[in-house]
Amino acid sequence: MNSEIILQAKNLKKYFILSKGVIRKKILGTVKAVDGVNLDIHEGETLGIVGETGCGKSTLGRLIMGLETPTEGAVLFKGRDLWSSDKAQWKNFRSQVQIVFQDPFSSLNPRMKIKDVIAEPLIIHQTARGGEMQERVNELLNLVGLASHHAERYPHEFSGGQRQRIGIARALALNPKVIVCDEPVSALDVSIQAQVLNLLDHLQKKLRLTYLFISHDLSVVKHIATRVAVMYLGRIVELAPSREVFTNPQHPYTEALLSSCPIPDPGLRERPRILLTGDVPSPLNPPTGCYFHPRCRFVQESCRKDEPAWVETASGHGALCPIAPFSNQPSPAAIHFKDKIETVIVN
Repeated sequence: MNSEIILQAKNLKKYFILSKGVIRKKILGTVKAVDGVNLDIHEGETLGIVGETGCGKSTLGRLIMGLETPTEGAVLFKGRDLWSSDKAQWKNFRSQVQIVFQDPFSSLNPRMKIKDVIAEPLIIHQTARGGEMQERVNELLNLVGLASHHAERYPHEFSGGQRQRIGIARALALNPKVIVCDEPVSALDVSIQAQVLNLLDHLQKKLRLTYLFISHDLSVVKHIATRVAVMYLGRIVELAPSREVFTNPQHPYTEALLSSCPIPDPGLRERPRILLTGDVPSPLNPPTGCYFHPRCRFVQESCRKDEPAWVETASGHGALCPIAPFSNQPSPAAIHFKDKIETVIVN
């Protein structure tokens, strides 16, 4: 991409120590939630992060937001290391990078009126006060499709979709450059999901926003993402432009994810299915070599022993798989996505 890199993750790791006991703690093990992630997020794009529950998507988002301290590695905002910043730089970062949470109800204080919820960032950063603040709150409510009189209500008086719009309005209060969307539509009905996604798309074009969009729903990511990163057991196993991931996957795990995505077309019920054997390995004790090798149908002896190398093409399509099994043959799952996926994405 030609646009400027606004956020970077360099060899980012987050390990959680499991222990028991209060006075004499006994270490039980280490959970490798995020294990050596490298990402470049370009200004104006939507980078989608997909993967199974427990793969480290949300932890990665919290690391990039600065809500978790990395065990190793760095997060760079406009070239500056986040964890070597002073107080003023941290405050600037907080205003420039905001988050929309998964649960639109628990992310709002039930005791605060909506006007106070949205105004809170303005008060903390001292960017508006008095009548100017009220005007800004009304402007933000109108921007996300709500009316000014909604400002006097409490969160429990709104539907799930409306509450998520309030969360988006709060995230926009300080005119941020980047918004981390942590599964922002997974708790909503399908029709409401479409409305919120269309709202996010409209806001991105209008305000020139950059999104890090975390989701487990492939159809949602296909609709909104510019590029897609696929995570498995704390690692990025594939990264490519959205259409390439869905039509030409280069990692066996990505192909299995595509195969599992339901397509509501009776004519495709007999499409080839790829069923993964075994369970997801524990992040407490990940396999040696390639983390995916116990479930991979293309496994080779080297996969069990050696750390996989990142293989990348000239088009920026990379995969953590040196054998790149689909380079010379079309994936059975991707064939159907190439022809049919546009019919199942919400437009």
